[in-house]
Amino acid sequence: MAAVAPTWMTNLVAYSDYSGRTRMDRADFDPAKDEPEAAPWDGWPVRRGANLTEREQLWVDAVAAQSGRMAATPAWALRRALK
Repeated sequence: MAAVAPTWMTNLVAYSDYSGRTRMDRADFDPAKDEPEAAPWDGWPVRRGANLTEREQLWVDAVAAQSGRMAATPAWALRRALK
């Protein structure tokens, strides 16, 4: 993860898991332009007021930066990054 080993790449696309399999089953789903929905993931819970190490805070910040942007699979993440 970028929080542990930062990268020079500016376009990072995180991925989780399918949550929208039914979306792909729709008759109007077009894989050329439609992307399946990824399972939402906001990271592991952190107790309010917890004292985090610098690395832990980097992890929390990196996850927050990807919130709402997750791809459904590594392949979909790669596709999105290449576009």
